Formats: sequence, C-alpha cells, structure tokens
Amino acid sequence: NTVVQGDILINGCQIGSFMRRLSGFVHQDDLFFGSLTVLEHLTCMAHLKLDRRVSSVDRKFLIQDILERTGLMHCKSTRIGEDGEGKVLSGGEKKRLAFATELLTQPAILFCHEPTSGLDSFNAQKLVETLQQLAEKRNTAIFCTIHQPSSELFAMFDQVLLLSEGRVAFFGDPDDSIEFFAENGYKCPENYNPADYLINVVSIEDGVGESAAQRTS
Repeated sequence: NTVVQGDILINGCQIGSFMRRLSGFVHQDDLFFGSLTVLEHLTCMAHLKLDRRVSSVDRKFLIQDILERTGLMHCKSTRIGEDGEGKVLSGGEKKRLAFATELLTQPAILFCHEPTSGLDSFNAQKLVETLQQLAEKRNTAIFCTIHQPSSELFAMFDQVLLLSEGRVAFFGDPDDSIEFFAENGYKCPENYNPADYLINVVSIEDGVGESAAQRTS
C-alpha cells in the first residue's frame, strides 16, 4: 500500500510531449530489416525521422558523420542480414547501428535498455567507449539499464544507480559505491567483480525473510 509521489522534471520543466524531440531510445532487441545494408537502413530512417525541410545534402552529411562516429564506415555497404546467413553484420555492429539510428535526431538524452546484452566482453567495452565519446563530445546525457556488467564496464560509467525494491540504495561514482558499502559492513572481496557483489547485496528475493530486507533498510 505504498504511495509514491513526486515530479519528473527536465531542466526544471514538467515532462511533456517535447520529450519525443529531446530524447532517443535504444531497444534491447535489434529492430531491423535484414535485407537492407547499413547505409540503406540509415537513409530510410533519416527520411522517416528528420524534418522534411532537411536538404538531401545535409542528410547525407549527417549520415556520413554518424557512420564515422559509431565505427560503421567500413561496413556501410554490408547487408544487415539475419543470424546464420552469409556476410552480415556482427552482434556488435548491429548494436552500433541501433545507436546510429537514434543519433539521426541528435537527441540530448539517450535511454539505452541493456545495450551490452548478447555482446562479448571486447565488443561490450568498445560499445561503452562509444557512449563515453558521445557524452563527452556531443554533451549527450546517456542512461543505461544494465545487469551483470564486468568490472571494467562498471568502472567506465560516470555514475551508477543501485536500486532495491524500487528504492535508491546508492547513487554516485562507481568507486565511491565500493567504499560506501564497505563502510556499512559489506566489503567487496578482492579479485571479485564489484558490480556482481553490490547487486547481490541490494537484491531481495521473495521469501528470504528479515535478514535480506534489513540489509537495505
């Protein structure tokens, strides 16, 4: 019977329909037509997403810039394809293409649902490096929901938010989170992934009793 009240504000303004123009959303699952090439996909999406007053020259320049920023220039003529087919995009390249699609509208805020899902550690780290560059060079605010990140990925984020049953358990610098939990009696063991350890600390399963709930009180 908990009642939660509050406001969702963007730069002090109530959230509204303007969020469609201000933000982008990258799905966990890839949403593509496999028969298209990378360039064909971005060209099609540019016609759908951009204002009709954007000239063809500006549209082509924008696509070229995004291809370079996301590291897709080398495969712009490669067909997206489906798993099990011949020469098609890899899982990491498909993730980059999903980001490239949202960058067409140059959003100030980018929401990413499980951006590293299905990627090996190398491609996951490369993808997060791309997100870092977007945040630094284009001042894009990027929010990611992510489960079981590697220790390298965990350290790459500027800030982390740990939730327990919908409540904030910690918000701040990743290094500060390790220190904060250690001061409260939960020191991460050496040679252990801090993300895994902290998530286990704040997780509460149904029927585990009073001890687990007491950790997060």
